[in-house]
Amino acid sequence: MENGGGVQLSVFREGYALYRVEKYTTVFPVYSCGDYYYENEGQKICVDADFFEGQEWYVRLLLEGEDRLAKNRDSYCKGRVVSYHAVSEEWFLLASPALLPLEQLIEKEKILELMGMLTERQKDIVITYFYYGKTQWEIAKELGITQPTVSQTLMSALRRMRESYGSISNK
Repeated sequence: MENGGGVQLSVFREGYALYRVEKYTTVFPVYSCGDYYYENEGQKICVDADFFEGQEWYVRLLLEGEDRLAKNRDSYCKGRVVSYHAVSEEWFLLASPALLPLEQLIEKEKILELMGMLTERQKDIVITYFYYGKTQWEIAKELGITQPTVSQTLMSALRRMRESYGSISNK
């Protein structure tokens, strides 16, 4: 299902749903979409799964997708990595702290050294894709090349970095 406004919902035979709003994406199991809980002025409210039986098939999935994207954005803004399971309600227990400053510096140095092994074009594409979050299509349009060329360049750059990582991590 696509609405033309940058929202896409895909449900797969294997029981998973993919929900995308512009460049943000989440995947979740459809079976976890039963009762819907939300908070209003500090009060937790439950909408019974039976309510959704009378609605369009995608309504409950849209709510789940939006909630997950909101949680992901919130976690990203707070600098935390969150492991999510549909059963868990204790989000604060799932969050892992950000890297310590020394670990951040070491990671940054490793990344800079790996990036130094790439061609200028590979660097530009890797930075635009991973740091700025642009799609391969957007990068292709900006650089005046095809999307498959962007994809091949990314794969080649990642392969080169992966092959070089062993020598860097052993230093």
